[in-house]
Parts: sequence; structure tokens; C-alpha cells
Amino acid sequence: MIFNICLYVLTAVSVILAGIFLAQRRHLDTGGSKRLAVLYALLLTVAPTLTVIGVVNSGFRPYFFYVSLAIVAVCFIVYRKKIFIFRFTCCSCGRRLSFPAFFFYDDNRCGHCRLSEVGSVDEIDWKNLKFTEEAVLCFIRNEGKVLLIHKKTGLGKGKINAPGGRIEPGETAAQAAVRECTEEVGLTPKEVFPAGTLHFYFRSGYSLKGFVFTAAEFNGALTETEEAAPFWCAESEIPFDRMWADDIHWVPKLLNGESFDGYFLLEEDTLLDYRLK
Repeated sequence: MIFNICLYVLTAVSVILAGIFLAQRRHLDTGGSKRLAVLYALLLTVAPTLTVIGVVNSGFRPYFFYVSLAIVAVCFIVYRKKIFIFRFTCCSCGRRLSFPAFFFYDDNRCGHCRLSEVGSVDEIDWKNLKFTEEAVLCFIRNEGKVLLIHKKTGLGKGKINAPGGRIEPGETAAQAAVRECTEEVGLTPKEVFPAGTLHFYFRSGYSLKGFVFTAAEFNGALTETEEAAPFWCAESEIPFDRMWADDIHWVPKLLNGESFDGYFLLEEDTLLDYRLK
């Protein structure tokens, strides 16, 4: 009975370790040492498991199991520095580590501490990044001019931008683009067209995913609101020096009818690095 229980427990542990080991394949560039640690632990768990199977099914004497445990214990001591490299808390700030940070990153630091020191967009795991917010921008174009705003409130206050804002729960990005134009400048696009996607990470920890749209036809009357002071600007005279530092890299693509996918790393208003496809 005791050996049967040991068999079930050891088998369950082996399956869990094997699953973690397979999951770590995607993070070899950040967690190679931890993957080896899991492999060592898996191999050391398999040894007593096989011994128990031998005791239960093949008539091995029980002391073989204890010999196996002794060998495993010695191996644990010999390889302890390679196996026991996991921490429950961030070595920089002391925060409790998330599951991915615990198993997939060798540096034993939380996501906030790791991202606060990144120097390029390629160091950020954009695929798994949980963005703080999602927002939209909508560029209304008409007879060689584009509608811009002097932003009065919120993120980017004082800068020139296109109408836009955060996506509300339950609405699509396109619906948000239409709503924001109506609320900010009094013009309601008849139809909006997707132009590109933007991804921002600020070293402060704030992150934003933006969906950019264009529109050519609209209803309503241009109106200044508490949020924005709108104005028409010739597309050849866009004041990039008064806009976000990333705009100069992707707005020309939008005006040329090219789609784009941008990734930007910022320190407050300063653009540190970017990748644009």
C-alpha cells in the first residue's frame, strides 16, 4: 500500500515537471537555466519512480527503493546550485513573483523591475504583455487636409494629436473611433477604415495598445469641446514637433495609404527605441 501511494505521488510529480519542462521551450532565451533545473529534478524524480515500479511489479526487495532515495539525495546535494535557483519573490523589489516569472525567467525579477530597465523594444515580450489600456485614434481626411486636435486633457495633454481615446467595455475599436470623434470634435464618421496598430511601453510601467483608423466622410459640425480644440491641417504641414515623438515615424505611412504595425519604448515623452513594420 505504501509503495502504491509513493508510485502515484511520484508519477504525478513527474508529469507536472514534464509539463513545465515542455512549457519552458518558448522561453529558452530567458529561462534556459531554469529549464535545466526542471530537467534535473525530473530525472531525479524518475529514478525512484522506476524503483517503486520494480518493487511493486517485479519482486524487487524494498531496500532497493531506499538505496535509490539515497542516490537521489546525493545527486540533489551535488547539483543543488543548478536545481535550487528558483525564488518566490523578486530579487530587486521583493514583490511576489508571478507564475511565468518564477518558472520562465532566470533573473528572478518581477515584470515591472525587468521592464523598467529595458533598452530596446526587442527586449519586451509583446506577445504576452498585458496592456494597461487599449485606445483608438481616428484621422479624418478631407480634400488634402487632416483633422487634428490640441489635446486639453488626459494622456498627451498639450500635444497635437488626432481625435481618439480609450475603448470602453463592450465596444469594438471601430465603434470607439466613431464615438470619440463625435464626443471630442462634433464630427461623426460615416465609416472608419483600419490603418494600423501601435504598441507602447513606458518605463514607468504603463502600456497601451492603439488601433488607428481613417475616415473620409462624416456628419456634424466641427466643435471645440472640453477635451479638444480641433483644426484642419494641410497634410504637407503636419506639426510633428508638437506631437508625440513616435508620430513622425508612422503618420506618413498612414497618409500614403500603407498599413503599419509599430512598437515603441518611451521614457515619459522621450522615444527610446521603436520597431515599425
